[in-house]
Amino acid sequence: MTKDEALEKKAENARELGLNYEPEPVVWMYQDKSTHEVRFQKHMRGFVDHGATYETPLYTTPPQRKPPQFPTMLRKMWSGREVQDWINENWNKGEA
Repeated sequence: MTKDEALEKKAENARELGLNYEPEPVVWMYQDKSTHEVRFQKHMRGFVDHGATYETPLYTTPPQRKPPQFPTMLRKMWSGREVQDWINENWNKGEA
C-alpha cells in the first residue's frame, strides 16, 4: 500500500466514524512551469503565482494516536487485568 493510499484509507475510516480527518501538508513544493526551478514553502500560499507554478502538497506520516484515558475512578474497583483489557479494547477501536 502506498503512502497516499494509506492516507486516503485513514480519511475514509475517520469519515465513517463521523470525524473530519483531512491531513495538513507539512510543506508545499512549487515547480516553476517555465524554468522547472523547485522551491519549498511552509506558509504564504496566497503569495504564489499559481498560474506559473505546479503546486504539490507534501505530507508527513500520520500522527500516532495517544493512548485512551482510562476512567481513574474505576481503577480501584477493577483488577489490573480488567484495566488492561479495557485499554486493549479501546486502543484498537480506531484501527479496524
